[in-house]
Amino acid sequence: METLTTEPAERAATDLIAQYEAYLKFKRKAATTIEIYIPVLRAMDRDLPAGLACATTDEIHAWIYNPERERGDSTYAFYSTIARGFGKWASNPLEPRVDFNASALLPQIRGDAEQEAEPVTEQELADILARAREPYLDLYFLAAFAGMRCIEISHTQRQHMTKEKVRIYGKGGKWRSVPTHPAIWERFCDRPAGPLALDVAGVPMDRKKVIAAGNRHLQQSLGYKERSMHSFRKRFATQVYEDSGHDIMLVKDLLGHAFVSTTQRYVGINKARQAAVVAGLAVPTRINP
Repeated sequence: METLTTEPAERAATDLIAQYEAYLKFKRKAATTIEIYIPVLRAMDRDLPAGLACATTDEIHAWIYNPERERGDSTYAFYSTIARGFGKWASNPLEPRVDFNASALLPQIRGDAEQEAEPVTEQELADILARAREPYLDLYFLAAFAGMRCIEISHTQRQHMTKEKVRIYGKGGKWRSVPTHPAIWERFCDRPAGPLALDVAGVPMDRKKVIAAGNRHLQQSLGYKERSMHSFRKRFATQVYEDSGHDIMLVKDLLGHAFVSTTQRYVGINKARQAAVVAGLAVPTRINP
């Protein structure tokens, strides 16, 4: 995602963006979320002909889908989400700040992360756990057996964990608990208090470093170029879904999702089960009268 710069602009939306920032803080949205959302909105407000508050759907769409900026589908989808969130807040009928929510009419697009989930297979996971080096192995365990996001891995400390459960500080500043997998407890029970995601020098890693270090070791050292840190979380979701008898609500709660529709995109398709179901379809025969 490209870096966005903003300049002061005497626009109608400028004060609204400041109000929206205050609203996001009031709703206890993650600081990293706010740090990304607000510069994007200010850049839109600066670039659009009459500012964001007075922009048409076509103008917002043109800004997001500017062909001169080589953005991927994930970025398109992400910027649309940011614009829609601002528009929904600004047009709230209980306290309307604009007359019309132009962003509500933006076309839907699925980002790369929303395509068919590609979790690591059980065979791949066994190989990764056997060959991965420290400290990367810690990251893979937390993602594969607790379903953590990379930002959650960076936040997790030893004192958040007991033999019974792991308390996870998730998106939006919300906590959730996940039962502690025996392999997680065996690996971390004797660790001292403090962060669990440490680099080779023993320095705590933030979200970006967890992503970079985990992916680099997975893809370059272990050779899994089509997998990423998120593949372990998807594996967790898929296995829980299969082992729970397809209890999507259980998976939703364990992953910390607000909506079932999000969880459905995380659950990988069991290719073997697909093949078995298709192969098992009966071939009807004609019954002679």
